[in-house]
Amino acid sequence: MNRHWIATPWVVLLVVSQAACTPDTTPDRTQTTTGEKVDAAIEQTQEAASSSVTALSDTAITTRVKTRLATDKELESMDIQVQTQEGRVILRGTAPNASAQLRAKELASSVEGAHTVDNLLTIKQP
Repeated sequence: MNRHWIATPWVVLLVVSQAACTPDTTPDRTQTTTGEKVDAAIEQTQEAASSSVTALSDTAITTRVKTRLATDKELESMDIQVQTQEGRVILRGTAPNASAQLRAKELASSVEGAHTVDNLLTIKQP
């Protein structure tokens, strides 16, 4: 019977140590794991980089459209405002005639990265 009392602490110690080493498989959503934090940081960085690239691309598209309009013989003297949002070019201002209005849209549409062109140019009334 003394052997039983001697073995019992060792069994208890073995069971407790086994329980301490076994990973907890119950989901605890109150804590964020390191991997989840890294994933979230990577996602935020990619979103910021993407919006920076979009802004840079939009600026480049606007510059190219303005350059084409300014170097075109029919449109060079016109005051056309150009705005670009996510590849969508918006033209505003006044055109002397329908031909100039159409030409401005054609030139803007020919710029790489310009997905659509909203031609809001109005025709000057005589």
